[in-house]
Amino acid sequence: MINGTSGMVFPPFIDESSVLFIFSAELCRSVYLTYEQDVEFLGVPGLRFIVDLDVLEDPTINLANKCFCLSDGTCLKAGVLDVSACLGVPVVMSAPHFYSGSEEYYNTSVIEGMAPDENNHQTFIDIEPLTGIILNAAKKLQVNLNLKPIDNYPSFQNVSQMIFPIFWVNESASLSQELADDLYNKVIMPQRAVAIGSWVAVGVGLFTLLVVGAVALREYRRKGFRPF
Repeated sequence: MINGTSGMVFPPFIDESSVLFIFSAELCRSVYLTYEQDVEFLGVPGLRFIVDLDVLEDPTINLANKCFCLSDGTCLKAGVLDVSACLGVPVVMSAPHFYSGSEEYYNTSVIEGMAPDENNHQTFIDIEPLTGIILNAAKKLQVNLNLKPIDNYPSFQNVSQMIFPIFWVNESASLSQELADDLYNKVIMPQRAVAIGSWVAVGVGLFTLLVVGAVALREYRRKGFRPF
C-alpha cells in the first residue's frame, strides 16, 4: 500500500505526536517519519522528524517488514532493503555507512572505512509546525550491491556473499535567510504577539479585580460595614 506524499508538502498543525508518511521512489515503498527533537533553523523554531527505525527493522522483529523479504524467502537484517524486484538489478538500499543497520554490514574485515554517524548519515526533515513548511531537510541513501557467488561465471565463483556498498548520496534543501525571515515575521511573530497579548490581558484583568476589590473594601470600611 502506498501512503504519503513526495515529501515536499506536509499538512499544517503538526506536533510531536504526528507521523509523517512519504513515498520514496528510491526505496520503492512508503516510509514514515516520527518526531525526534525541537530545532531552530535561521531563527525559526521547528520540529525535527526522522525515519522511524521500524521502517528498516529486522523482519524477525518487525513482522510488517516480512513482505519485503526476497522471493526465495531470504530476509535481510536491519537497516537495508532489497529493491531488486523493483529495479531489475541486484541493488540493496540503506542509509550511508549502514547507519542504524545491523552491525554485520559495517563491522567486517571485508569492507573497510565504514563509520556510521548520526550527524552525517541520518535522514531528517525540519518542519515549522503551524504551517507545515519545510525549513531544512536531508535525504541520505546508500546504493549497495547484493553480491553472491555465481557458479556459471568463473570470475564470480569465489565471491563472498555480502552487501557491498557502491556510493551514497545526500539530497538536501533548506529555506534561504530571506524566506526564513519572511516566515518568522508573518507566522512566528504574530503567534508570539498573541501569546504575549493573552498574558497581558490576564495581568490587566487580575489588576482590575484587585483595584475593584480594594475600592470595594475601602467603601465597606468607610460606611462601617465588615466584609465578613
